[in-house]
Amino acid sequence: MSYQAIFELGTFNGQADVALSDAAVEDLCEILTRSDVRIYQRNPNIPSLYGLYRAGQLRYFRPSNIATPVGPEPAPDRWRDVLTLIDNKFGDCKDLSCARVAELIVRHGINAKTFLLKGWGPDEDGRMTKRLYHVVVDYLDPKTGKMVREDISANMGMTTPW
Repeated sequence: MSYQAIFELGTFNGQADVALSDAAVEDLCEILTRSDVRIYQRNPNIPSLYGLYRAGQLRYFRPSNIATPVGPEPAPDRWRDVLTLIDNKFGDCKDLSCARVAELIVRHGINAKTFLLKGWGPDEDGRMTKRLYHVVVDYLDPKTGKMVREDISANMGMTTPW
């Protein structure tokens, strides 16, 4: 059985609160990554994420396809740890990226971080006021010394631009 925490954040009110909204998503990514690091440390037999993908046991799946609105409220944005991600066999960009960062830190000793790509999309009235986020992975490649920006979601089947 899983524990479900619900954060109701009032900062996501379009362009007026953009700095607070951006910071909140970055903070939530950090919390999920820290949790995933602890999970990897305590569970050394977790298969690699890309190994699971190649075996057909893990893939990217768009949140709009997996979240169901309840009444007049928008569908919840679920944040899945690596165990839930593997159990469900799918996740979105934040789930996959946070798990990948934890995998790189624990399994490979690489100082990886999530990186938040930000943009604007149309709201229900067609105005460009809806904040969009896409989470990717940044790290310094120990072999080449070059920065790598890894989009694990694209590597696992995301076909549409975020």
